[in-house]
Amino acid sequence: ETAISGTGSHDNGGVADLIVLCCPVSAHLALLRRVARALYRLDQWGLLGHGAGTDATRMGSHSNRLPPILIGSLYGAGGFDWMSRIAFLKERPAGFSGQWRRPLGLFCLKAFPYLTKSLKAGEVTLHGRYPQIQAAVSPSNAAVRRRAKVLLDRLLQNEETGKKLEFLGLSGKEELGGDGTCADEELVWRDSMKAIDSHIGAASSIYTANSARNAVMMMAAQSRHHATGKSGASSSAVTASVPPPILLSQSNHLGNAATQSHQQPRPPPSPLLDLLTTPTLSDAADPSSALAFLTCTLNSTNQILHPCILVALFRNPTHPHLSDADGTISWNPNRELTPLPRFYADGAAKPEAGRLITAIAGGEMYFVIDALERLMCPRGYDPITALHGGEPVGRRVMNFLGNSPHDLGERSGLTDFVLRREWRRMFGGVEDEENDYPTSSNATNNSNASNDRQQAYGAKPNLIRREGLLSKLMSYGLSHNARLNAVLSPCIVVQPSQQYKFESSFNTASATNANDNDNNNNNNNKTLEEGT
Repeated sequence: ETAISGTGSHDNGGVADLIVLCCPVSAHLALLRRVARALYRLDQWGLLGHGAGTDATRMGSHSNRLPPILIGSLYGAGGFDWMSRIAFLKERPAGFSGQWRRPLGLFCLKAFPYLTKSLKAGEVTLHGRYPQIQAAVSPSNAAVRRRAKVLLDRLLQNEETGKKLEFLGLSGKEELGGDGTCADEELVWRDSMKAIDSHIGAASSIYTANSARNAVMMMAAQSRHHATGKSGASSSAVTASVPPPILLSQSNHLGNAATQSHQQPRPPPSPLLDLLTTPTLSDAADPSSALAFLTCTLNSTNQILHPCILVALFRNPTHPHLSDADGTISWNPNRELTPLPRFYADGAAKPEAGRLITAIAGGEMYFVIDALERLMCPRGYDPITALHGGEPVGRRVMNFLGNSPHDLGERSGLTDFVLRREWRRMFGGVEDEENDYPTSSNATNNSNASNDRQQAYGAKPNLIRREGLLSKLMSYGLSHNARLNAVLSPCIVVQPSQQYKFESSFNTASATNANDNDNNNNNNNKTLEEGT
């Protein structure tokens, strides 16, 4: 509550505009539940921002004029929007009216925006930025996208670095699988907001409150809670629909929040008026941007890259049983020139890594993504498959060689199969085994026919075109990427009996290497301690 409300903060910054989760995806749900608990309490105490009136417990018709607080992650894998729904549902207090005094929103990025590493306390090195910054935002409308752009551009220093934020989903640009709504919005905002931005600043919608007043109100709310057993007061008033603060007329000055809350906003000039009062078909079809968040989840390349590279790195191809038994590898820092194995530069360089990545992406995942998108997206849109994979160069190579999700979905037969099933679900009809489950001509009995039907769609021999070439290009691209080269392997150093070994952090077993002489061990151990 203290962090979000700004009470007691050293900069008197007021209520937070952005809540960012920068952590492993496995920690998202637990942290989201803590954030939800805090927001529910602050909402009850009237500490998420002040609307009409002087008493925060009587936030009436103008509370929604405040901009939304955006909650998000810099890496949106794992269904961030659904985890947020679960967190707020689980933590919802019994007396919650269902109406927030200040609106909330969600965002997540498709890929982590930059790569930093710290090998020494107090020192952080920036090794590179991701070439594209793409975000999913909910709710899906022009005002929230504008708000997210203002905040995320500042957070990620996009203006200083020349990066550009793009939005995902049905409203995204045509090259991202959408209908071009966001591209049109950019033109309108650029032309219509110059006068407003020059008067009240590009970050006009960033709301600041008096932190000291918030602290007093929090203590008063807590006192009432202990005295009466109730957490704050809830308002039963129906809030009026008001425009976001970015639309206030130029006569509305930002300096006085109390005065601003009583001013009546004037309609903005066209075409901005049309943009913000007439929702597009894409926003109406997916108002929560579910497909945009799903794009981040299904195209999370780490779920493919990490296990494949770990298998290739922590494995002895000559004697697999030696490494598979305990998950360790030997590493000579003097010979390898690095104190610790590099995850991509050393792991992805192994041919097995490229082969596994290509086989799993093209032979197990891409046709599933295509089938899901065909079922869920309006015809003519492809916001998920248009952004398959990770690096833009790799995506173009896959498409050029005929291995896009659409290509693999068609050749695998899975997309056609699920569309036939959907036809029967919608319109009825009998199952057509000959068309739905084609069998080979040499199926002579029921058992063979059943096996053939199971293999009639999905992974097939020669499904991936130029698979050998793709595997080599995959290994080469990952191992020679200047940004990824700095990533170290998730491992620990095992040094029993003055021996050196490296162990995957996903495995707790240990082993020794009895083949190195004492002189080498002493030198290597010293290097490893410094590197660790």
